Amino acid sequence: MTHETANHCESTAEGRPFARHVPQHLVLALLDAVPLLQALPRVGALEKSVWAQLGAFRAAHAEVGVELVVDRPPGHPDVDFDLLLQVAEGTVAIGWRPYVACHGALNLGVEHS
Repeated sequence: MTHETANHCESTAEGRPFARHVPQHLVLALLDAVPLLQALPRVGALEKSVWAQLGAFRAAHAEVGVELVVDRPPGHPDVDFDLLLQVAEGTVAIGWRPYVACHGALNLGVEHS
């Protein structure tokens, strides 16, 4: 492992740079964020369970500011969520969009003739 103090990076043997000062509590919150986002219900109204799961996540990661961003496209029953994880050094946004393997589920506005 090499250390470069000029740009505050660490490099692993694979040559991937990592920030040296990523707080451990942010790393732990990031590791738990994807399973949380995967578990949130996506259809219909925002249920109590969303807020209960968010409350449990906040309690488990009290050192990190947590905000839930809710995206409900007009005319669609599905809801997407993102998390903003805030620490003194900055904010990380993380989202999860499930792949839905059914006809018309992913409309990219592409027309076929």
